[in-house]
Amino acid sequence: RGVGESAGQYDEGRGEREDILAVCEYLRNTGLQQLYFAGYSFGAWVGSKIYAERDDIFSFTVFVSPPVNYFDFEWDKLKNKIDLLVCGDEDGFCSLDIVRRQAENIQSRLEIISGADHFFQGRETELAKILQKYIL
Repeated sequence: RGVGESAGQYDEGRGEREDILAVCEYLRNTGLQQLYFAGYSFGAWVGSKIYAERDDIFSFTVFVSPPVNYFDFEWDKLKNKIDLLVCGDEDGFCSLDIVRRQAENIQSRLEIISGADHFFQGRETELAKILQKYIL
């Protein structure tokens, strides 16, 4: 929504949330029952807004580089709902101290990639291996 050549406009998380819910409804109508959610950066924040209200949509959830330094995550509403958090230890958008503390509070697994920034530049293979370990 509103990125690059995509249609739509940025909607501060409201429209983006509705987009995710519409895709979920579409997929369920095709017969899929197990849906996984993977949100990267802003997508993790939008996903957190859905999870703050509901917990019956996804079978597994991973947040990659949640931008906790810039967006308010309602961590108290995410307990036992986020299966995996992944971030780099050099991510300027995702404070490692906050993510470590919140992963423990919400009882989520946490994977930290040493030397990785917010974009995992040069660390894409490590990120892919972590995701494969939990998702496949």
